[in-house]
Amino acid sequence: MKTVDTLLVVGLGLIGGSFAAAVKAAGACRQVYGYDVNRASLEEAEALGIIDYGCESLADGIAAADVIMLAVPMLAMKPVLEQLAPDLPGGNLAGKVITDAGSSKKALLDAALEVFGEVPSWLVPGHPIAGSEKSGVGAAKANLFQAHDVILTPLENTDSLALEKVTMLWEACGAVVTSMDPCHHDEVLAKTSHLPHFLAFSLVDTLAGNRDNQDIFRFAAGGFRDFTRIAGSDPVMWHDVALGNRQAVLAALDEFSEGLQALREAMVQKNSQSLLGIFSRAQSARQHFSSLLESRKQRVRSLPGSLMACHGFSGSVLVEGEDTKKEVMDSMKQSTQTFIASPGGLISGELRVPGDKSISHRSIMLGALAEGETVIEGFLEGEDALATLKAFRDMGVQIDGPYLGKVTIQGVGMHGLKQPEGPLYLGNAGTAMRLMAGLMAAQPFDVTLTGDHSLSGRPMNRVVDPLGQMGASIETSEGDRPPLKIRGGARLKGIEYHLPMASAQVQSCLLLAGMYADGETVTVAPGIVRDHTSRMLNGFGYTVSVDGENGSRVAIKGGGKLTATRIDVPADVSSAAFFMVAASIAEGSEVRLSHVGMNPTRSGVVEILQLMGADISVDNESVVGGEPVADLVVRSAQLKGIDIPERLVPIAIDEFPVLFVAAACAEGRTLLTGARELRVKESDRIQAMADGLITLGIDAQPLPDGMMINGSGNAASVKKGMPVFNGGTIDSHGDHRIAMAFAVAALRAKDDIRILDCANVATSFPDFAGLANRAGMRIVVKVNTSE
Repeated sequence: MKTVDTLLVVGLGLIGGSFAAAVKAAGACRQVYGYDVNRASLEEAEALGIIDYGCESLADGIAAADVIMLAVPMLAMKPVLEQLAPDLPGGNLAGKVITDAGSSKKALLDAALEVFGEVPSWLVPGHPIAGSEKSGVGAAKANLFQAHDVILTPLENTDSLALEKVTMLWEACGAVVTSMDPCHHDEVLAKTSHLPHFLAFSLVDTLAGNRDNQDIFRFAAGGFRDFTRIAGSDPVMWHDVALGNRQAVLAALDEFSEGLQALREAMVQKNSQSLLGIFSRAQSARQHFSSLLESRKQRVRSLPGSLMACHGFSGSVLVEGEDTKKEVMDSMKQSTQTFIASPGGLISGELRVPGDKSISHRSIMLGALAEGETVIEGFLEGEDALATLKAFRDMGVQIDGPYLGKVTIQGVGMHGLKQPEGPLYLGNAGTAMRLMAGLMAAQPFDVTLTGDHSLSGRPMNRVVDPLGQMGASIETSEGDRPPLKIRGGARLKGIEYHLPMASAQVQSCLLLAGMYADGETVTVAPGIVRDHTSRMLNGFGYTVSVDGENGSRVAIKGGGKLTATRIDVPADVSSAAFFMVAASIAEGSEVRLSHVGMNPTRSGVVEILQLMGADISVDNESVVGGEPVADLVVRSAQLKGIDIPERLVPIAIDEFPVLFVAAACAEGRTLLTGARELRVKESDRIQAMADGLITLGIDAQPLPDGMMINGSGNAASVKKGMPVFNGGTIDSHGDHRIAMAFAVAALRAKDDIRILDCANVATSFPDFAGLANRAGMRIVVKVNTSE
């Protein structure tokens, strides 16, 4: 691996010292030099081993360095550049590169213009989004930047080799490098970093001047301490930030003041609806933000050394100065969840599982595009559905809630969406990405759809190809995977599309695009397809025609409109399936699952279990908002292996992970074929489930389009509650349904089943472990946190 020769750190503090330590620890440089106007900091850095050599002057460091890192406070940027100017004339770089770590790019660029008369091509502005409450070189940490964003803001004239070198160095530190326009960077950081700090300073300063300040600070609760902690930051640094990014900060303050005034007015008027709207929108946005932070653990897997090998080059680096700043965020912690499911237990009581995910997604999309106010009850407050909700808020739709499952949408009409400021992040929601691809393809603006590590690995050609036939312009990443870059202004035309496989996501995508297309859009499916979209479109007053065997031909004409309505989201049959299987395999169980969606294109899991001998009765059948619902009463029973009818495969496609658990507990062989789609879900569910079952001692044989399982159950073992599964450790591959399926398996296990990477369970089933434990299962959720 090629390495860099020299690194010099001047003004050694937290950011510069951490950068030097990280590059050195990664083996990305042969020597680390230091320079600081404070001689004590320089000596401390040498004593701690952060640098190899302390320079007596800045000129000495410049002579040794190829790359110069400016981490000085913003108002010190110009004086430092003036010191560099004699040695680095704009026309004669001699291979040197300058970058920085300041939190305002305008301050750097203005200083460069004044000193050099232009922004030189060798200047690469940068900003690491990392920090600590502590400052100074003694607080420097080599892992400070791992899994954190570093924003580079190159200009059009920035030298490509200079950008490559700076990118490589940050990646060697374990950072995730992102590019952004300099002005946009300052606007974003003014809102997410600078404004919160100034609010904290102002609040503490105001309360400190209150005559009751002793009691105020004495009895301050955790919320006050958390919010005002950042007011302990360096006053000099934030003075520089306030002046250096003054225009963007003032704009952020004005925007915040408007929101604060709206809150005050709602309180004065005792307007409960407005208050709940403000608080619930903020809660939802904060939950979405938390999911973004959780997904960060997926983003950086490679070791710095391997990254160096990919980018290897030879040169020297100078890190000049130190911002000693407390950055946007604390040093972020990555967390993963592990389920430890213990053997035994039985299932009892009356349960209502969360709302149907498919209907929740679609209700937000159509409600946003409708004319008038749409009210949704029973909305699934899982991360996937919340990501869809957040995406439409980002496109200018006013959405209040969710509050106890209630969401109120002020529709903007078919042509009322606004271009979002940035990419629409959809987390782990494959349904949202595929359906929104159809909607976004018809909008007049460009938009990018992106997601987490799992979603970014799933192929999107199933929707991109037919949308392209309709006239959409969509660019994907390698392997037809996200992000999807969708160019606006396309004129779509209706087509007749024969689905290669029965897929509700593909059909729904094309129907949503078809609302905007010229002429008629027709989808023809080879089997039964979930019909939530066509049902809901009709419920919103948009005519969809359905005919053919099993409703295989669905058609929609463009140019219509959606009229707001009320939606009652039934309990998700996919979530209920875990408790159907749990009650079936645990001796002595009896559970009532209330208000479960029984859409005939979704209820295949019930029929499959009944064919296997499950004792399931259907009570209180009704139709709510066009969707059939019922209570399901499930009692333990001896299951038998079957050949699963292929006609039921598409209407039970999401339930097969837990059906595989049922098959393992059945007597005899169970065979599934015709389910190739399982290989392109959140994980390869065929292989992942087969691997897990084999680990637990089950005879499971994966097939290209299904699985064969030789069950270990019999009548005697059920009556005695005898174990079927061994204990063991299972990798869920971040797939929520695999994690929950193996948790159910523990009911018939000999020993604990340890299930890794379970955080994504929250995408479809918030508090699954809590509800499962109340029903009689034994699941401990262990959160593993590391910096």
